[in-house]
Amino acid sequence: MASYHRAGHVIAFTHTEVPSVIEGRGVASALARRALDDARAAGDRVLPRCAFFAHYMSEHPEYDDLRADGPSRNGPPAP
Repeated sequence: MASYHRAGHVIAFTHTEVPSVIEGRGVASALARRALDDARAAGDRVLPRCAFFAHYMSEHPEYDDLRADGPSRNGPPAP
């Protein structure tokens, strides 16, 4: 489950949770990847406000262009 708030074309992801019986199987990563891909397809920007989304995006700089708050430290500089 990913909790979020939307304001226009900006999505703030605020919490990510998977059932403990399936933790460690990549479910949260698949959820984040799908949510970010959907945001890109819709032309939305993202604020990673939960620790998981923030970490996922820092490990996957290919999503830096979606950041409404600028690129991560690991990603390319803002245009």
